[in-house]
Amino acid sequence: MRALLLLALSFVAMACSSTPVPAPSPREPSSEVSGLFPLSVRPAEPYVGESKNAFGAARMNRKNAGVSLVAESGTEVRSIFDNGKVIKGPYAFYAGTYGVEVQYADGSIIRYGGLSDHSQVKVGDQVNKGSVIGHLTNRKTDNVSSLHLELYSGRAKGPLTKIGENEFVRRGDLQDPTPALRILERATFGQ
Repeated sequence: MRALLLLALSFVAMACSSTPVPAPSPREPSSEVSGLFPLSVRPAEPYVGESKNAFGAARMNRKNAGVSLVAESGTEVRSIFDNGKVIKGPYAFYAGTYGVEVQYADGSIIRYGGLSDHSQVKVGDQVNKGSVIGHLTNRKTDNVSSLHLELYSGRAKGPLTKIGENEFVRRGDLQDPTPALRILERATFGQ
């Protein structure tokens, strides 16, 4: 199912964006949802459409490179998939929060940002679906907590943030995680 989710979000991103987004390589489809929504609760604000939390929403000098899933400070942030390895973090991310990057067996990378400095993981740790990566903390700029989640296909190399790369200021294999997150939200919490 993860392969189908990644493929679906790739096509949606290509159709909705002027930034070229490569499709992930084909994988065996699964009859079950193999992922889990990254928060232990539903987001408190919308993260789709014209929302300020949506992928591609306007920021000061760029577009939002992920989705912002707003929830209370202290909310658990969990690994979406099985077979992941922490490749970077925790590191200073934005406005007093921290980030962690996890690469999964299919090569995809998810950046989990907006975490407290008391991360549950470190570089080299293995994570599986539901493994606690950390907890949300309030940003120093506006006292709001949200998981900033970015998804990369894994086809490009180098740091995820790249000045001058595109309107997202991110690496070229950035993907819109929204379609996959919507499916995982329904599968995790129901309609």
